Amino acid sequence: MDLPPGGVPGAHCFPQPTCPCEVAVGALSMCRIRVATAAIAVLTSVSCAAEPAPPPGAPAPTAATPALPAAADVLTRGAVVIKATPNPDWAVATPGGVWVSGVDPGLKRYDVLTGEPTGEVPIYSVCMAMDHGFESVWAASCSYESPSVLRIDTTTGRTTAEIPMPARLPAESSIGAGEGAVWVLTSGSDRKLVGIDPGSNAITSTFPAPDGATAVRAGLGAIWVTVGGTGNVLRLDPRSGTVAATVAVGQAPHFLAVGADAVWVLNKLDGTVSRIDPRSGTVAATITVSAGPIKGGDIVAAVDAVWVRATDVLAVRIDPQTNTVTERLGPPAGSGSLAVADGSLWITAHDTQSVWRVPTAR
Repeated sequence: MDLPPGGVPGAHCFPQPTCPCEVAVGALSMCRIRVATAAIAVLTSVSCAAEPAPPPGAPAPTAATPALPAAADVLTRGAVVIKATPNPDWAVATPGGVWVSGVDPGLKRYDVLTGEPTGEVPIYSVCMAMDHGFESVWAASCSYESPSVLRIDTTTGRTTAEIPMPARLPAESSIGAGEGAVWVLTSGSDRKLVGIDPGSNAITSTFPAPDGATAVRAGLGAIWVTVGGTGNVLRLDPRSGTVAATVAVGQAPHFLAVGADAVWVLNKLDGTVSRIDPRSGTVAATITVSAGPIKGGDIVAAVDAVWVRATDVLAVRIDPQTNTVTERLGPPAGSGSLAVADGSLWITAHDTQSVWRVPTAR
């Protein structure tokens, strides 16, 4: 099988030359891969990300599983295709621009209306989802020797701070900007959840990371952390880091997005999205978005839609008013990310070195 440039099909790509949990393709390209069940015991002894197994005795999803809409070709929706090299992956929207990682020299900014490049930032190995907050883009440089988080001004497009991290950073995680800080999980045997003060650009909060913590976002009065191995989402108090609530969701919850009135969680193993009511701390809806497990993946919440980066198609739209899938866009193109900005949906696919700008106003 021919491998995509710089990667393994169906996983997020990032350069990292030394991690034993990853497979090299070329001198500096690495992608996290799924591991066989028999290898999980070996891999969990080192500090690298792996696809979580379903929790023992995890129940099957209880939500109704309506037939998914047929996928529409993204080009028939007026999409513009932007070629990007070497591995366009994580995407985050800011006023007037969309930043995409894995595009030389590390991060590239595109104009939301024209799709033309308008800025770039050198950064090594962005191995987790970025976030936008405090008038900045926050991106993790996951170098083993000097892991750090870069702060990029959304107006000038320039790096205004580089904050050293106290330990290596986990692949396939995320940054959470909100609730007074920028939150990042570390890896290793003594994992932490650290909070960067946007006023001083220094780490001012350090809490023990929940066991098995996967990804983090912040908003609606809390820090939200997925724990893939147990099928839970934890609500943490941003002042103390203590667990205020445990919410059982689907199988292998991973990436999550904080919307105006809900937390949306992508459950990768059963191909569903859980909608969490932040007031009650319960699952208000479970929506099937894929016919099977999702490799890689991502999720973003906009005002009028929640979009999921899937595997069997490019992207899936959820109507938050009805909690139903209303649109699917194809054809599939491996793994990537997505962002919503100024009337357009941006979809990345590192397997095909492509970025799509899709109009959302119809």
